[in-house]
Amino acid sequence: CESLKSDTILATQKSDSQTDQQTTPNHNRPVFSSLKATIFAHGRVYMDKFHATKLSALQSAIYNDSWVWNENNQEVQDFLNNQFALHPPSPDDSKYLWINEEPFCVASSTLVLLSLLSKYFELFDSRYAAFFQPLDICDRVIKLVTEYNKEVRQQILGAQALERNLKTIKVGHLMLVSEITSFLSSYVPLVKTLSAKHLPEKHQYYLVNFDNLISDFDEHHRAILLKVQDIMRFMLKNPLSTWSKMQWEDEHMLLPSKPIKQMALFMKRVFTKLKQYLLDRNRVEFVRLFTQISDHYLLSIEREMDGIISNSGDDEIVASQVLSNLRQDITEMEASLERFQILIADFDDEKGGVHHRLLQHWRRIADQMLTTAKQDGDSGRSEDQKEKVEDDNEPQATFRDDSTSTNPPESGGGSDESVDTSASADQDNTL
Repeated sequence: CESLKSDTILATQKSDSQTDQQTTPNHNRPVFSSLKATIFAHGRVYMDKFHATKLSALQSAIYNDSWVWNENNQEVQDFLNNQFALHPPSPDDSKYLWINEEPFCVASSTLVLLSLLSKYFELFDSRYAAFFQPLDICDRVIKLVTEYNKEVRQQILGAQALERNLKTIKVGHLMLVSEITSFLSSYVPLVKTLSAKHLPEKHQYYLVNFDNLISDFDEHHRAILLKVQDIMRFMLKNPLSTWSKMQWEDEHMLLPSKPIKQMALFMKRVFTKLKQYLLDRNRVEFVRLFTQISDHYLLSIEREMDGIISNSGDDEIVASQVLSNLRQDITEMEASLERFQILIADFDDEKGGVHHRLLQHWRRIADQMLTTAKQDGDSGRSEDQKEKVEDDNEPQATFRDDSTSTNPPESGGGSDESVDTSASADQDNTL
């Protein structure tokens, strides 16, 4: 304190001495420029403290977020409408935030981010032009939004939220974050346009950082969707392994099998979650993602079915019983996919659509086996038996109430709709 006091006295005496000497002002000295630079320097000091405060508030909001869909967004929507001259088609629908006539689901921390950003935008006002440079404001805005993206990614994809306020990370949490990233990818261009109006020509180059930020959100969004697919692949692993090891030659086998019911139930659950978050806004992405998951299920079942049939041996009676059991079991999965026929219809092909693939595959295999048996000259069956096998080849779509395929999953499936995204492969993950 004494040192600071002495320095202050010396500085004051020096200043007084200079004032006495300069009785006549020196018009060549850039006094105004020096004063302006000093004010801007003080403005940066204030901006650093201002930014640190907002950053702390944002981190607190992220750490305390329960990651549920916030359906009361009217106040923030009104601000967005005024700030960016938006005209949502449903102005009274506070369930979504609207950008460019698109509805988005958001979390409470997203609303905090938008509220904090509004404080930065106020600094663009001409009243503060002498204190803050637009470039400094834009730089802090970029840093704040970047921090939000990074922290949210760590909380959900990095599973750090499990250490705070979430017991499990569910598919619903992943889909909510995918919506947040989509929202911010649409929101950032509006901020870029606003910033461009205030940045001088020599600083327009800085706008490319907004484009980089959009790319980061798009990459985060793709990572979320890939994680959803990875979860569904993991969920398929155990029931599919059990399904392939069943006694398919048993004529008294209980059908449809429990593993096929589990797989149908997983499909139903992920369909429901995707529909909840995507159908109203982005049907194309909804259809694409669910179709990718469906394709993986179908291809995996086809591969296991090939193995089951190839291991059924050369006995035609046994082989025909295996084919008959597989046919009835596969019809259950086909019926499950038929329930999503509105979705699948968008990807129908000349062969009748994705939902017929399994049954068609079974028929191809059955035809091949029957042809091989006839070529081998096996006459061990009666005509009635041959007619029965031929009748079994006819496709049958079984439609039933969803409750018939909602048995609780076995080990590895789980009854909860959640998954620990940080768990290793040998741990139980649940949808």
